[in-house]
Amino acid sequence: MCSGRLPIGCLIWILGALAANDDAMAANGPSVLSIDVTAVRPGVPGIGVAAGQLPFGVQTRSAATIRRQEPLNVSKFIASNLNGVTVNAAQNNPFQPDISFRGFTASPVLGTPQGLSVYVDGVRVNEPFGDVVNWDLIPQSAIETISLVPGSNPIFGLNSLGGSLVVTTKSGADFPGTAAKVFGGSFGRYGIEAEGGGSRGAVDYFATANRVSSNGWAQHNASRVGQLFGKVGYTSQKTRLTFSVTGAHNRLSGAQTLPLGMLNDPAQSYTWPDYATHHFAAFNATARHQFSARAALAGNVYFRRLLSHELDSNTNDAFNVAVPVDAANSPGLNDVADTAENAYGATAHLTLRQPGKTVNNRLVLGASADLGDTQFSQLEQPARFTPSRDTIGFAPYVLQTRLEARNRYYGLYAYDTLGLGAGTSLTFAGRYNWARVHLLDRLGTALNGNHVFSRFNPAVGLNLTPWHGVHAYASYSEGMRTPTPVELTCADPSAPCALPDNFLADPPLKPVVSKTLEFGARGRIADNWSWHAAVYRTNLRDNIEFISLNGAQGFFQNVPKTRHQGLELSAHGRVGRLRLSAQYTYTDATFQSTFTEASPNNSSAAANGLITVRPGDRVPGIPAQSVKLRLDYSVTNRLRVGTTIEAQTGQYARGDENNRDVHGQVPGYVVADLDATYRIRPRWHAFLQVTNLFDVNYYSLGVLGSNAFVGGSFDPNTGVSTQFRSVGAPIGVWVGIRYSSQLL
Repeated sequence: MCSGRLPIGCLIWILGALAANDDAMAANGPSVLSIDVTAVRPGVPGIGVAAGQLPFGVQTRSAATIRRQEPLNVSKFIASNLNGVTVNAAQNNPFQPDISFRGFTASPVLGTPQGLSVYVDGVRVNEPFGDVVNWDLIPQSAIETISLVPGSNPIFGLNSLGGSLVVTTKSGADFPGTAAKVFGGSFGRYGIEAEGGGSRGAVDYFATANRVSSNGWAQHNASRVGQLFGKVGYTSQKTRLTFSVTGAHNRLSGAQTLPLGMLNDPAQSYTWPDYATHHFAAFNATARHQFSARAALAGNVYFRRLLSHELDSNTNDAFNVAVPVDAANSPGLNDVADTAENAYGATAHLTLRQPGKTVNNRLVLGASADLGDTQFSQLEQPARFTPSRDTIGFAPYVLQTRLEARNRYYGLYAYDTLGLGAGTSLTFAGRYNWARVHLLDRLGTALNGNHVFSRFNPAVGLNLTPWHGVHAYASYSEGMRTPTPVELTCADPSAPCALPDNFLADPPLKPVVSKTLEFGARGRIADNWSWHAAVYRTNLRDNIEFISLNGAQGFFQNVPKTRHQGLELSAHGRVGRLRLSAQYTYTDATFQSTFTEASPNNSSAAANGLITVRPGDRVPGIPAQSVKLRLDYSVTNRLRVGTTIEAQTGQYARGDENNRDVHGQVPGYVVADLDATYRIRPRWHAFLQVTNLFDVNYYSLGVLGSNAFVGGSFDPNTGVSTQFRSVGAPIGVWVGIRYSSQLL
């Protein structure tokens, strides 16, 4: 480990040997009273901080809730259970949605501005090449807790513009025994899952694996997902060591958005095929050593390797129907992208605690390195369309791009909590980020570049307890996001990219800076109810937006000023056998500066295809209001029935940044799901999942584009500018059975 490509290899390995796994102390539901906030670097624990001392409201859901609801995948669970979270099916694949919080997104799609950081056991899983998050690489059966930390918390590092999602995994000490489940139902979707854990002396162990197969509800959006996870831990009186491995072998097919004229048959594809394969392997070594009651050293070292192969079918807007079809004039294109990404790094932090009669001080000092090496190649093949709009290649693939990218992200951070007594505490935090993105063009020199970004981001918070059981807080924080290799090579409006495939020598982009001010309060009513309320404002400078020119092409540009602000309300509790949860979010995301962009399919565009965006215009893709209601009723000691109702208002389509396109907003919707479990025997239960219970027709995303299939065959010269929409899945029903060696 003291050689190789890690610039601080020896130091990282030594610190990694002292690192520790973060076993979150937060529980689900009204009983949430504390969280192990080394939320300062998720997954690497220090000394726990009581929830009343946090200047923000953390939402945490546990493995017990996951097991109770038996969701079909982790992204569905997040969307249904965390306030302020919305989901759109940009890929029309259930394992690869866009997940947004306060209008900031963690998405698997290159070209989506990434405003959330995601960690699993302290490992940053925003991929190096485009900061994307591949949700299909996180095994749901391995999850112990999921926590959502709001705001521009600088301690979480890059991409934490609107918040951070923190996942911790199970250990054999906390999850002993064995469990297994099988399920099947609509759309040819079935799955099998098994897990087992335990401990022997100071050693504990846990492993889980699953396999899911689905034909998909629409044409050409089948999925095959296989995941595994294993962890071994060692615990002594003062030391905790773990080593975990994760693997995945997945193939995910997607159905593109459809123009309004094709929504009469929502299961069809605009063009196809479109699919991605992921081959993934990772390890994470963590440890923690408690020197005394006042000092602890923790950290981790990790390595992740992801091999991705993507095929995208696209229309060729340069096609001329008056000229014979050949390799230089084809109606369609098959674009293949092969990406090999290595992500590796380490974190270490020292926690110091100084108790006193009137003032208690808890200080965390840390350093992190998140490094990435990417090899990317893109090939293009001329293609014809069949009557069903399948692309059939008729010439060899031609290499278009071969690029190497090297990310070097380093950070130094501090987090200090001063407990002043009487329920009052002050928090001070800060992080210095230094980032370098080095690009190497392997077919020439046009893409070569060396981009360096640095900034210190501060945070300060105040907590008060105005009366017993009520905690009030105020906080100010700053965060940043650096342009990714994808964005740095696709920023020229005169030469748009068909992501993730075409890259050109483009003008540089500026880093995004976020500044968040938040006020909130949380508390309890009696023993069975908890509530939370928050208002916030996040101002963004130089936010990076993907400007869509049509359904397939666009470019990145900095937008001078953008603002996200809103209100969040939630209440959780129980009355007898009934558990209730109600959540409301208002999100006002607007541009705050005037700028001009190209959007030729916008009906309000000038003759040159340009539109003018003005202060107050809403950011596309973000619903203004969302409501979630969860009812969970134990009918008998054996039978439990639950329903989740989600509603959201309309949103503007991408490409309609000026909010003036004639097609208006993508309409809002209300969707209900149903789940139930029945205990057959003490260790066996059956379960039912019904999604979109009332079979509602709804749309989760819109984008402006040109429908060039109006006359049947493809002709871009007669294309009609319209709104394309991502169609929500129809009603689906699944049944399954679970066994657990622990009593259910």
